[in-house]
Amino acid sequence: MISLGDRPGTRPRVRRRTRARAVAAPVTPALAALASLAVIAVLAPSARADEPSGGVLIDVKGAKRVLYPIAVPASVEGDATAARDLKAEGLIIDPQKWKDVGAFGVIKYRASPTEIEFRLYEISKGTTSVLGKTYPRKGDTRSITHRFCNEVVKYYTGELGFFGSKIAFTAKGRTASAIYAMDFDGANAYPVSNNSSQNILPAWAPSGGQIA
Repeated sequence: MISLGDRPGTRPRVRRRTRARAVAAPVTPALAALASLAVIAVLAPSARADEPSGGVLIDVKGAKRVLYPIAVPASVEGDATAARDLKAEGLIIDPQKWKDVGAFGVIKYRASPTEIEFRLYEISKGTTSVLGKTYPRKGDTRSITHRFCNEVVKYYTGELGFFGSKIAFTAKGRTASAIYAMDFDGANAYPVSNNSSQNILPAWAPSGGQIA
């Protein structure tokens, strides 16, 4: 078993193949985790109206997964109009404007030197936020953001969020392979094993604090 308490200071070189995509607006690095909540898969049954006997029948046989787009607003650099609109909106929202761009939900945040406040809105429920949290700025901003992201996942699914979880993997070197761990989104990779052997097939202990 390898304890995750000891983390040598080197990082692996991992090659990734990525697919480019257009981004409507930049998100600050400290709050980049919110981008992972841009879409949440939910089950939505397809419905049709049919009135063979004067009633309405709803067909629930065609249930399928659809995307639930959540907007995380940040004005495009140099776009004075967008910056002005977002500043005027503050922590509240104009539901119709967000509906017009296809958002079902909106996350707003406000950061100060002492705390960060987050709010989640559902467009269909108007200007009243459905979830709000304020965290003292203790620790790094990324971890605080992950905490709110977990709250959003729990709000929509009723289950604990996955933000903050880690992935163990094998990195192959020239003469040996080593076990590494990283955050679920690929950030903060660090070596776990520290030997010259071939280390493969890492497995997490039930406690989540060790890797076999």
